[in-house]
Amino acid sequence: MNHSFKQLTKDAAAACLLPLFLVLAGCYTSGPNIDQGSRVRFPDEFPSDGPVGAGHPPVTGAQPSPGSGAEGATASVGDLITVSFSDVSHIHMPAQVQVRVGTDGTFTLPQTRVIRALGRTSTELERDIRNAYVPSLFVNLTAIVKFEDRYFFVGGEVRVPQRQIHTGGYITVLRAIETAGGYTEFASKKRIEVRRASGKTEKVNGVKAREDPALDLPVFPGDHIVVKRKIW
Repeated sequence: MNHSFKQLTKDAAAACLLPLFLVLAGCYTSGPNIDQGSRVRFPDEFPSDGPVGAGHPPVTGAQPSPGSGAEGATASVGDLITVSFSDVSHIHMPAQVQVRVGTDGTFTLPQTRVIRALGRTSTELERDIRNAYVPSLFVNLTAIVKFEDRYFFVGGEVRVPQRQIHTGGYITVLRAIETAGGYTEFASKKRIEVRRASGKTEKVNGVKAREDPALDLPVFPGDHIVVKRKIW
């Protein structure tokens, strides 16, 4: 009788402690409203994988941060770009070259490799340049791309002839003249030259361009705007 009572006491204690042990251990269970294999969580519990809330997914890793190219400059027409080469024999390739983005949005590197640059970041250009040489010409090659400072020039019959920083935004010939203080009293508004970095020269009639914005040409980095003097 005494043995049976002791055994019954042990069984009752085990039956009482087992649910408490399972809860404290955070065991996995199932139920009509619980996904199979899901751990039961309580409202005041904050797991290591992030706070729990209605519809809150677990954090699986660090959130991606924008790359340097995401907010960096992108190439535009007229940009002067320095490309440095490494991990390749300089007998076949120069250590460094400077190229300018043409009006077609491209530039040409040694071995007649044409690279599309317009709208590309330095990181994207580095990858494109490598792909242009490897593996078709070299086993390996590393390119480092650097955008040089962007300027345009306004001279001739303007009040403040000077070099100006090209911010990368859209600027026209008439706007560039305004930033240089406007015309002098000797300026011929009908005789404006835009000397492109490519060597090409275009002409703008400032009077007509004022009336028709389509005639007001865009200004690119490296351009030189010259307002001619009146012919008396």
